[in-house]
Amino acid sequence: MVVRKNISRAKGEHVLIDEIRYFFYFTTYPADTHTPAQIVALANDRCDQENIVGQLKSGINALHAPVDDLHSNWAYMLIATLAWNIKSWHAMTMHRHTDRHTFIRMEFKQFLDTVIRIPATIIVRARGIVVRLLAYTVNLDRFFTAATITERIRFGARYG
Repeated sequence: MVVRKNISRAKGEHVLIDEIRYFFYFTTYPADTHTPAQIVALANDRCDQENIVGQLKSGINALHAPVDDLHSNWAYMLIATLAWNIKSWHAMTMHRHTDRHTFIRMEFKQFLDTVIRIPATIIVRARGIVVRLLAYTVNLDRFFTAATITERIRFGARYG
């Protein structure tokens, strides 16, 4: 199957470049089982999986073996994959579906910059710890929403 896309690059009202691109989709499915739109959707889903593998390779280096010992490499890959799972879990605690979709598709480096690396001052006092946030971002509201939902889940509680 071939998909033809007309891409026009414009600046203001003037068209600078007219470009035509062809995308080829090869499949082993019989022609009567899937529509062309379904074939394209299946191919795009596969591309999303390849993007996730790419993030595991380069974003958090989960598939990078830094040490010559098999057990330590296994531990490194496990820790990096758990970090990726925390990103996905954080996305699933979002109230709005658009936020969920945004955080699930977010690259890990961007997740670190928007959720994990929050500028703060930590003050240890006699009766507790005070955390003062030094900057405000839009994602900070989403962070506190996810933290509230996490408190409500009560992972250690027994039910029944």
